[in-house]
Amino acid sequence: MTAIVLGPTGMVGDAIIREALNDARISRIVAIARRPLKHTSSRLQSVVHADFTNFEPLEPLFSNSELVLCALGLSWYQA
Repeated sequence: MTAIVLGPTGMVGDAIIREALNDARISRIVAIARRPLKHTSSRLQSVVHADFTNFEPLEPLFSNSELVLCALGLSWYQA
């Protein structure tokens, strides 16, 4: 199964990435973020995407995945 994770650099997104990397059911993880990830794995594809109001360039990734996990949000410091 291919999983997309939106917001993988925050606290919740990072936890999702770590769990997904340990889950044998997930064969590929596509992490879409504004900046590069600290995690590396042959199963992990990091996609740097600046404009989260326009997902059109990412349509091929979404059409080839079975699961989308959204961890987008504000930190306590931003709130």
